[in-house]
Amino acid sequence: MMNHDQLSPSHEVREARSSLEHSPRVRQPVHAQHATPSFFLSSFRAIKASRLQKRLSLNQACQQLAEWRENTELPPGHVAPTILGALPFDLTAQAELFIPTDIALTSREVLEADCGAETVEEPTLQSYHSDLSEAQYCSLVSDIKKRMAHSDLRKLVLGRCARLRFSGPVHVASVAKRLIAQNPRDMVFQIPLRDGSILVGASPELLIRKTGNEFCCHPLAGSIPRSSDREEDARRGQALLSSAKDRDEHAIVVAQLRSQLSALCRDLEIPDTPSLTRTATMWHLSTRLSGRIGDRKMSALDLARLIHPTAALCGAPRDLAFRTIAALEPSGRGLFAGLVGWSDARGDGEWAVTIRSGIIKGAEAQLFSGAGIVPGSDPEAEWHEIEAKLGTMRRALGLESVSA
Repeated sequence: MMNHDQLSPSHEVREARSSLEHSPRVRQPVHAQHATPSFFLSSFRAIKASRLQKRLSLNQACQQLAEWRENTELPPGHVAPTILGALPFDLTAQAELFIPTDIALTSREVLEADCGAETVEEPTLQSYHSDLSEAQYCSLVSDIKKRMAHSDLRKLVLGRCARLRFSGPVHVASVAKRLIAQNPRDMVFQIPLRDGSILVGASPELLIRKTGNEFCCHPLAGSIPRSSDREEDARRGQALLSSAKDRDEHAIVVAQLRSQLSALCRDLEIPDTPSLTRTATMWHLSTRLSGRIGDRKMSALDLARLIHPTAALCGAPRDLAFRTIAALEPSGRGLFAGLVGWSDARGDGEWAVTIRSGIIKGAEAQLFSGAGIVPGSDPEAEWHEIEAKLGTMRRALGLESVSA
């Protein structure tokens, strides 16, 4: 069975990495171009793409992957045709998926170097607005807890959006460079969007990684902000690991995935207890699920589509939580709490949860953070959690601390 830490790159992938250094890129007709390249970086693969051949809806992307799988011959050492992009929280909304003209497997070091030197003069922050104040957010958490006492709702992820305006255009390359440097364990991405804005972030949460017929998931649920004091930081991690409230929240997520994946795969392996995962700003409870897909024709995107959104992003029961989020959150999520990643003609791919991210356009940036609410949640603690989660993008924007 596979290693639970991560799926190792296949022999074909290693050959492709080597051959790319010596093979010319295949160029195809261009329908549109991006001035800003796209990339997706993980411990499994680093992909860089430039220029746009074709945009796709979610249905079109799944159909294209199926056609490639049926009709495309892929000798060892060749990079498979690939679809990149982002999916919204609500899969019925518009997707940001595309086929790039130029694509290459690369490395963290190359991607960081490609971002260039950081700008000497950063624009200054002029305004910061949150669609929910601390008092409003805490009031909603209390309201959700009351709903849980009189309904089937067991968990709900409540988010808020923050909008920032700067004195001049934000240098996205500098933001991406900081994200790569400051988040060595996370999946870092940069995706130009159809309206000219750019989705950029560093997600610690893997929804699905598939290679061949093997897959793994790494959901996160149950969190606590980290401390700069080493002893206090370790204490917080252990407190999270032993927290009954957070373990119950995490168990809801794992149970939902177990139910969904059991019907699709064999050899499903799920640890009995969660582990600790850390980012630069947060401790999380995490569980790595792994197994083998029964239908080899199912692509990573097909699988992601079936299990998104998980209880880690939405809540439980899913349909009730989804409707409640739409009723309570003042701003639509759009791409936030959606998915970002890639799938290729072999059916392989990676899709990360679009958290710890922002959408940047000119001098404006939009950020999102959320927390899982359960009956044992403390409103003020949940507010401090979502504030800490914004720290990843705040630091990438050159802001040490900002409050609503």
